Amino acid sequence: MNDWPPICRAVKRAEEDEELIAGGGAIQELLQSEISQRSNNVRLSHR
Repeated sequence: MNDWPPICRAVKRAEEDEELIAGGGAIQELLQSEISQRSNNVRLSHR
């Protein structure tokens, strides 16, 4: 990729970053639902 023109490298990096961000968003949603589920369970068990 180093022999590609700078604009092509920038576009390719942006595409890769978008994929990482999209993947990260999905993981964040899963983690947040897991955390909220666990915190609900903890609240219920302390009643």
